[in-house]
Amino acid sequence: MKAVANAHVGIPALGCEEWSDPLPYQAHALETDARIIVLRWGRGCGKSTILWLYALLEACLYPGMRTLVLAPSYKTFSDGLFVIIQDIDSTFQQLYGYSLIKKWSMSTAINKLTLINGSTFTFRTASRIQDARGGTYGQILLEEGAYIEATEYSWAAFIPVLRGYGNLKILCGGTPAGNTGVLGVLLELGKGDDDVYVSTAATIDNPYFPEVQLKLMRATMSRERWQEEVLGIPTSPSGLVYPEFDRTIHIQPFDAQKRLREPGWQVFEVIDWGYSMAHRLTLAVRQLDLSRPPEIWVIRDIPYDRTDADTICRAVIADFNRFPIPPRAIVTDPEGFSENRTASRIFGRVGRSVVFEKNMQRRSVQNTTEFVRRGLMPASGVPSLHIASDVAALECNLPGGRGMVPSFEHYRLIESQMGTGVFLSKPKDDNKSTHSMDCIRMFYIIMVRFGFQWPIELRPVVQPKRTNQYQ
Repeated sequence: MKAVANAHVGIPALGCEEWSDPLPYQAHALETDARIIVLRWGRGCGKSTILWLYALLEACLYPGMRTLVLAPSYKTFSDGLFVIIQDIDSTFQQLYGYSLIKKWSMSTAINKLTLINGSTFTFRTASRIQDARGGTYGQILLEEGAYIEATEYSWAAFIPVLRGYGNLKILCGGTPAGNTGVLGVLLELGKGDDDVYVSTAATIDNPYFPEVQLKLMRATMSRERWQEEVLGIPTSPSGLVYPEFDRTIHIQPFDAQKRLREPGWQVFEVIDWGYSMAHRLTLAVRQLDLSRPPEIWVIRDIPYDRTDADTICRAVIADFNRFPIPPRAIVTDPEGFSENRTASRIFGRVGRSVVFEKNMQRRSVQNTTEFVRRGLMPASGVPSLHIASDVAALECNLPGGRGMVPSFEHYRLIESQMGTGVFLSKPKDDNKSTHSMDCIRMFYIIMVRFGFQWPIELRPVVQPKRTNQYQ
């Protein structure tokens, strides 16, 4: 079997009917012994082919090994990877007279490929990530990793199953697509870990890619799309709601135990309800000079998963004395009717009020995102909204997390039609970055009730308007 694994299969040459020898960047990827292999390649560089060949060779070297293959959707499999698998096996049959595939059940419900040596490949979609739980695998292949969400549900589903017979490798490929998803997290990990092999390549590095297609792509793509799809260079996601956010500016040291003993500070708890996903921020706020916007610091950032209102409220009360001053009030999500009743009952017993904006027009997402924007970068150029450094270092604020930092960097407007680059004025509810963004927005909406004021020249505009198209 080892001889079969080392046999030369070849690489499909795009635009040709024959197969070519591996290109230099492809050969390097096939030769690495790293535990995690990440291919950040442009379109047409052969990443799906190389990933499959690597996984196939590993499966041949370890008879009976199980491999988990994940992709964003079943169409990614049926229109992409499955075609490559069939082409590679057909070529192998032509070269050696037999197939490596013993059996292949190709249904959307149960899709499993079995090799003649007993090794198996189980195909699952990220849209049903929980289906990946419970197995035991020797390697994992992630197809189009930029489009597989890097949520804790994803990691909890497929990372623990990597404990079976084999080299326990993770193979991931894709175009950067804003440097998000599982691919983005692995790329970030690869910056400081020698056990992560990161390969970069551009479409133009493939001499077999038709020149006429490159010309057409260059003529029809935006600069951002060209960088991501062709050059394989990650860019900031277009259509950002808050492109003003800058880690070097808005993340600063804040010693809450010391600073909150100074005059003028008040503390507020802000909660965005949701049983599957909820969020809680603790804000330190003061306004010593009414000619300037209120100074707001995020001093606690906690995402919740499958947590009811009662549990969240009791967690807030348990933290009342963690800082030198207790919270003045609890600002909540106005959409959570039953949760707000629960919160009013619980917090009323400890002398704290639950406050939210009842007027639907005043709390419109489209009209009030400008409040937060003015905090990030007002006309004066001096931001009044910051995130404490120790909060920014929390796990929820690492790449792929649901904290304030990754949310600011990936909170996007709704695209009028996918791929057009034209965005509406309303943010997209991605059920991830939305929660922390709603928290900070809800406080800006309600802060006037606590005596905080916007300077007249900096008062946010709340009338509906067309949002700029950020590129």
